[in-house]
Amino acid sequence: MYLRKNQLNKLEKVKDELICDFLTRRTIKELSIKHGIAETTLKMQFKSVYGLSIYEYLKTHKMTVASELLLSSEMSILEISMHLGYNNPSKFSSAFKSIYGVTPKAFRSVV
Repeated sequence: MYLRKNQLNKLEKVKDELICDFLTRRTIKELSIKHGIAETTLKMQFKSVYGLSIYEYLKTHKMTVASELLLSSEMSILEISMHLGYNNPSKFSSAFKSIYGVTPKAFRSVV
């Protein structure tokens, strides 16, 4: 898919907004309106450029942050899950396992 420079710039702004403030929940519609991109176009172009849907990209980013915290901090798994916006530690654990193939506890003990 060919995208013009201004389209790529808009997508980069969407991505930056997602990762800079990943605790704020946003809908595709909200992102679409804010960045002036039709919803369907936003979803297709984002996936074309970044290889993942918006929500998959955000989840992957959060799990990358989680892996870094698991390795570099003494925060508990509960604290990390809350820090990343998960109110339910088991949902956090499932999301982490879907990316890394192991639970956060196993990840921390193996690495």
